[in-house]
Amino acid sequence: MVVDLADAAATATKLQFGVYRTAALADKIIRYLQWRSTGGATTDTLHCIVSAGKEHLFITVEGPRAGEVNPFDANYGSHRPAFFLCDLLPYFTADTVPAVVCGGPTNAGVPSSASAVTVHVSRNAANAASWVPALLETLQAGRGAPSQTPARYGGQSLSASALVVRPYVVFEDAAGMRGRLSSIFNMGWNAAAGSGDVAAQTFSRITVGSATYVGLVVNKRIASTVTQSPFAETGPNTDAEFTSPVIAVPYS
Repeated sequence: MVVDLADAAATATKLQFGVYRTAALADKIIRYLQWRSTGGATTDTLHCIVSAGKEHLFITVEGPRAGEVNPFDANYGSHRPAFFLCDLLPYFTADTVPAVVCGGPTNAGVPSSASAVTVHVSRNAANAASWVPALLETLQAGRGAPSQTPARYGGQSLSASALVVRPYVVFEDAAGMRGRLSSIFNMGWNAAAGSGDVAAQTFSRITVGSATYVGLVVNKRIASTVTQSPFAETGPNTDAEFTSPVIAVPYS
C-alpha cells in the first residue's frame, strides 16, 4: 500500500490523499480531509492526530477551535474529518487474499453524507475486484426493541467495570461479512445517555493483547452539520456538538 499525502497541494480548507493498492502505484483512489467548507487561511491552527504502524494508518485533522483565530464557526469551531487504512483480518479460512480497509471522505467537502461512512476494501475475496464498497458494524447487545439512544450502540453495559473494546466488522456491499479491522476498535461513546451506559473516556488507555490503545473521538457537529465517519453516525439535531464514538487506535 502507498499513501501519497500530497496528491494535490494542501489548501486552507483541505488535504487530498492518493491511495494506491500496490507499490507499483496501481488502483488509485482519492480521499479528502476537509475541516471547513469556505474561507480559511494557511496560517490557521490545525489539530492533527496520527497513529501509524505496520498494520494501520490513522489521521485526523481538525481546524481552529472555538476561541482560536479564524474558526469556521465561532461557537463550534471547525470540522474534524478522519482517514484510515487498516489490515483486514478475514473470518473465513478460504479468504486468503491480503486486503486492507480504507476509510475517509470520498468527495471534497465537509464529510456529512454517505461519502464519509462508506469504506472500501482493497481487494475482494475472489481476487477479482479492487476497492469494493463496505460498511463497518460493531457489536450491540440484543434488545427487544430498537434503541433511539446512540450511546447504547457500542456502549458499555451496566455491568462493565472497566473500559472494553469491540471489533469493527467489515460488511462488503456485495459479499457480506468479510472480517474485522486488525488494529482499530470501538470503545463506546464519549457521552452516556442513561444509567445503562458508561461513557468511554477520551484519551483513555487500554491494553489489547500486548498493544496499548488510546481512545479518540472522530465525529463533531458544527451547527446543523455533522462531521460523520465510518465508525458511527451521529444526528445533527439531537446529539450534543461533541457527541462521538470513541475509537481505540494503537498508541506508543
